[in-house]
Amino acid sequence: MDIVQEVLQKQKKDLEKYKPITVEKHLEVTVDVGHLMATDPNYFDDDSFKKDQEQYLMDLTRDNTQLLINAVWELPTEREEEAVVAKMPAPKTALPRARKLPVPKPLTKWEEIAKAKGIKKRVRDKKVYDEVLDKWVPTYGYQRFKAEKEKDWVVEVPQNAGKPRTKSPG
Repeated sequence: MDIVQEVLQKQKKDLEKYKPITVEKHLEVTVDVGHLMATDPNYFDDDSFKKDQEQYLMDLTRDNTQLLINAVWELPTEREEEAVVAKMPAPKTALPRARKLPVPKPLTKWEEIAKAKGIKKRVRDKKVYDEVLDKWVPTYGYQRFKAEKEKDWVVEVPQNAGKPRTKSPG
């Protein structure tokens, strides 16, 4: 029986090393699982902090992290491939921006006049479909010249043109 008692005492000592997963606080900790964030509104004990800063912060962090992990374990889960995944809810807390919102640039004089009169910039098409060539050709630019050459590859000679010039014999 001594061996059984010894094993039980050893197990009890081992369990005392680990803290429980249930955490009790005076005020409830606000947990935002969407951001994986816990906010602790409880009183910060100055006396305990001054005695042993490191240990106090470790205990406080451990308790708040345990509450956050408990909240994650309460979420619904699903199996994807070879892993169990928790369905994260939408965040509750609105986080502030890192920078200010950008200020819109003021309108130029021309933009003000155009807006007042309802003038809109006309958008020119870069290419137009040519039914004769049966393809898209540029509206303007140097490639348009090539397209015009392809289009007018035959030039009719008018009736009043007369005889074509020929080389004189000799």
